[in-house]
Amino acid sequence: MPKVTTPEPAKQAEPTAPDQKTNPAKVPKWETKAVKHIFAPDERNQMGGELARQIGGLRGVQAEFDQVKASYKAKTTEAEARIDNLSTALVNGFEMRNAKCFVVFRPKDRKKDYIAERDFNEFGEEAQPILTEDMTPTDFQADLLQAESVFDHKQEIRVIPQAGPDGGVLVVGQLGGKWFTALRVTVGRAILEERLDSEQPCFKKRFDAIQKAAKRLNEWLVEKFGKDLAKGFQLPIENAVEGQKDRVE
Repeated sequence: MPKVTTPEPAKQAEPTAPDQKTNPAKVPKWETKAVKHIFAPDERNQMGGELARQIGGLRGVQAEFDQVKASYKAKTTEAEARIDNLSTALVNGFEMRNAKCFVVFRPKDRKKDYIAERDFNEFGEEAQPILTEDMTPTDFQADLLQAESVFDHKQEIRVIPQAGPDGGVLVVGQLGGKWFTALRVTVGRAILEERLDSEQPCFKKRFDAIQKAAKRLNEWLVEKFGKDLAKGFQLPIENAVEGQKDRVE
């Protein structure tokens, strides 16, 4: 039997690297492209530190800028205010200035006068005031203290017992050998506030001055509240007056 042989397959040639000299179209091409990069932990830490430094720097710049703005804003406001003041003064023909003044109280009129120092030095309290205002409670108190400081043997006699804001005293004092009195009473909304000064009625004897003031107080109470209600105050008034009867002047 004849021997059968199988032909071996032909061997293919192995690929060879392109010849860059003979085939220039196959030269590698490099390009830079934006691609996703995942940060490593060290990179994230570095970026966090840099971010903090940049934020701090920005805030410092902003603070400095705000200071500069505030400085120039203040200068602008000052200039505008000065312009307004000058314009107003020019139109009005005058401006308000601080001046040293002597104060004259007029408690009967509840007014106080301001006399310029230059006018007071020349004309005294008779000078024409440059301003008049209403007296305040503090002014009345200061005026009372000043006026009463010249009196000798001054005493406050309780004639109406104190009950909250209500109550009353009779003030007596001696000046120039004569006795003067003043009443200070509050009953509800009714107030009697007298000043102890030389313009009040005077008496040679202390007890006569006290009796006269007590009578004046009773008349005031009748006028304000009527006879019936006024009677409720008579006993403490009489007791207060009687307690001064034997006092040595």
